[in-house]
Amino acid sequence: VGGGIKNRMLNQFTANVLKKPVICGPIEATAIGNLMVQAMALGEVKNQGEMRQIVKESFPTEDYMPENTDTWDDAYIRYLKIQNK
Repeated sequence: VGGGIKNRMLNQFTANVLKKPVICGPIEATAIGNLMVQAMALGEVKNQGEMRQIVKESFPTEDYMPENTDTWDDAYIRYLKIQNK
């Protein structure tokens, strides 16, 4: 998620609307990804799976689980009705 991790409301809303868990990793995701690709280019990391494991073990995550999905479904139905007028 990168910088979006700072916005807890956005993360929770995203989980609610998509009805999927949202797992937020480190705010420095872009820099860490760059570092991992460089490590792979130098032979320090074998593949993407190993990169993911290193990041997973090195940084905490914040997980958002879907809540109140019926409310979001109702809002979407109202939106569609407005669009059809």
